[in-house]
Amino acid sequence: MQAIHSPESLLRESISIPEPLRILATNSEPRLAAANVDPGIDLFPFDPQFSEYELFGSILERLQRCRRRPVRYTTRESSGSRYPELFYHECALPVVDMFNQIRDLSLPPIRSTYEMVLDGQAIKITFEAPPETRSLPIVIALAPGTFQTGFWKAEVLTGVTPTPDVTDRRLVVLLKELLGPDSDQYALITDTHGAIIAQRRKIETYDRGSFNCEVIVGQPVRLTLAACLNLNLSLGYMDENIMTDKSPKGALNAPTVPVPSDEDTFRDRKSISDFDLYTLYHDKTQAEQFFRWKARKVQEAMGRPCVVGDILVADANAFDRRYTCPPNAVPLIPFPPHTAAYLDEARRPQSVGTIEAIQSTDRFEVRITRVMKTAAEGSQIAAVYEVTLGDQTLCLKVFDDRLYPIEPPENPSEPLRYWFDGLKTAADSVRTEQRVYQRLVHAQGSVIPWYYGAHSFTLPDGHQTFGILMEFVKGSDPEEADLGGRTEAEQIAFIKSARHAVRVLQYGDISQLDWESTQIICAPRTQQSSSGRLEPSVGCVFIDFTSATQSDTAYNSHQVDDYGNVLEILSDPVVGLPKRLLVEHFEPREDWDYYITNPLKDMD
Repeated sequence: MQAIHSPESLLRESISIPEPLRILATNSEPRLAAANVDPGIDLFPFDPQFSEYELFGSILERLQRCRRRPVRYTTRESSGSRYPELFYHECALPVVDMFNQIRDLSLPPIRSTYEMVLDGQAIKITFEAPPETRSLPIVIALAPGTFQTGFWKAEVLTGVTPTPDVTDRRLVVLLKELLGPDSDQYALITDTHGAIIAQRRKIETYDRGSFNCEVIVGQPVRLTLAACLNLNLSLGYMDENIMTDKSPKGALNAPTVPVPSDEDTFRDRKSISDFDLYTLYHDKTQAEQFFRWKARKVQEAMGRPCVVGDILVADANAFDRRYTCPPNAVPLIPFPPHTAAYLDEARRPQSVGTIEAIQSTDRFEVRITRVMKTAAEGSQIAAVYEVTLGDQTLCLKVFDDRLYPIEPPENPSEPLRYWFDGLKTAADSVRTEQRVYQRLVHAQGSVIPWYYGAHSFTLPDGHQTFGILMEFVKGSDPEEADLGGRTEAEQIAFIKSARHAVRVLQYGDISQLDWESTQIICAPRTQQSSSGRLEPSVGCVFIDFTSATQSDTAYNSHQVDDYGNVLEILSDPVVGLPKRLLVEHFEPREDWDYYITNPLKDMD
């Protein structure tokens, strides 16, 4: 049976291991047998930086960046009822599988083997380390309840010389054999209830057995094992969502090539994407020229805005002919059945006429019937219009990066890369929106609008830029929808719909960076009552994904609390939804959420 987890939830999953040692030991004694060996050992604490907090904090921080990488784990049938095999299949293999699924796929997987030790009363697990990785830890697994962690607790800097009882003598000898005087490996000894991490100390004089030792209690065994493996894994082994340097790459023109004049630049360059960003980052003369061009283009853009009645000519699918979208970093996560059912139930009809009108020609025209949002310098580069294409009413979002809010630096001596920090083009904005709609194609027409592609539009002042066409969803944002005046059944329907919509984003690895109530539409719909009749209701539709992020190292450095932000919007007194209903019907956070806080606890 296969289950899907986030990496962290797989490690925190509760595991129940029976205590079968009594059927293993020939004398039915549920403790390790004694041996005539020298049990001498000196234990020291690790350095202060090697604390339990740091140990687990490191692995959890790395896994947080992989949180939306679904890990598939197939429950295996153990080879019998013997404890050691149970530990290997239920504890060790899931951890190895997790690392192998979230690793950089250009690197080889971790492999593990095991053998019986201590006369079959324990299991030794070894791991084959990837290249450029220090030797991975050795694991000794004992049966539950047979490991005395108190004996191994090193509390003084001068070391201790404990006298092991009959339970630990052979374990001490085994540890000294596995971690020889020159070993730099860690050893993890556990019985699933408690654990120690040990490492041989480097002593120049005679050493009968000096070890650094840390006792671990109260942590899930899989998480403990993963934390121990993480000690020696290279930083690049896991394919983490780490923000990389986004500075443009390129080369400057030869010094003999003259800088274009302002006149030529103003005439020939229509948008930010016509500039070479590498040159702007490295040539102050052309960087200063950019801001003179920007001031001129702002005047042009503001001089003739779009108004009702304007007809915009579109070059169909021009964006796709010029640009490509990067692939998604993580696979989609299957929806729970009730969310999948809701998406099918709530899906609105698609405009076949719109699809045919766009696909049947290279050019088409749309007529503006309402200006819903204007682009303004210093705030946003997107304008939103209600338009008609033939007899179809659609929503058009046009991006004009001439209005991008960027100003010359107050301190001209700052490095040039700071002058253009966060600079976005119209193409960047379209790419971000299109990636969301393509990623969530299965949710189009239900909790997000139908998407009809990215095209090039000619504005009234002759400027050509990109825009996207979408379904025009009737409704209003929650603050204007008078949800407080609706029936309780309608309020519950909207709350459940909003929770499904949040789940769609999270399972699709989408986060909204700039949540506002205007990004949520309370849309009228019908739903079937318990008696089978269709009754009026309302549903939630998310819009405006210009600032959405995905787990993509080239485009995303944010982990956003979508669950908490949507809940905060819905719980605003202006919206009018009873908090009692939010507590009852806005389902709790799930594995794929970046956050663990529960805003519902603060509600009445």
